Amino acid sequence: DTYEIYKVETAGDCYIAAGGLTLIDEDGFTCIDPTPDPQEAAQRVLSFAKALLYCAKKVVMPHNGEPTQIRVGIHTGPAVTGLIGTKLPKYSVFGDTMNTASRMESTCPHGCIQISEATRAMLPNHPFTPTGGVQVKGKGFMQTYLWSPELDNTGADLLERQLVPGTFVPEI
Repeated sequence: DTYEIYKVETAGDCYIAAGGLTLIDEDGFTCIDPTPDPQEAAQRVLSFAKALLYCAKKVVMPHNGEPTQIRVGIHTGPAVTGLIGTKLPKYSVFGDTMNTASRMESTCPHGCIQISEATRAMLPNHPFTPTGGVQVKGKGFMQTYLWSPELDNTGADLLERQLVPGTFVPEI
């Protein structure tokens, strides 16, 4: 709710979410956003991803006491939504954008956010480091960019950084 991100589904250990799909109408109901702003959606998804990285560090693995390690992949582009099934219909999101975001995650180092060039274009004022490109299954060589708390040269602690105007990363 804080980041206005739609949870698409969880698949195994993967949490799949999307920005720019839905909005809250004047009656308080969630509906499809007919005119999404891709730059605003990318900003919200990035803020959500930063919050995930922060929160994951606060969760320790029971078998070794180490902090949970996650990685995040973000891609910006078109998607198709629809209902799957007839007995218990499920709303889902499909398309190459979802596949590319998944590839950004699977080739990303732990503790980082990897974004595609399309997403980088939506986030020009954020500190990302070019990776030099990665080989992506089904896509070929793609230019990608990394964000990590260690590489962010703002010097601010993630907890203290205001990620979205008026909101902060929750303390756990």
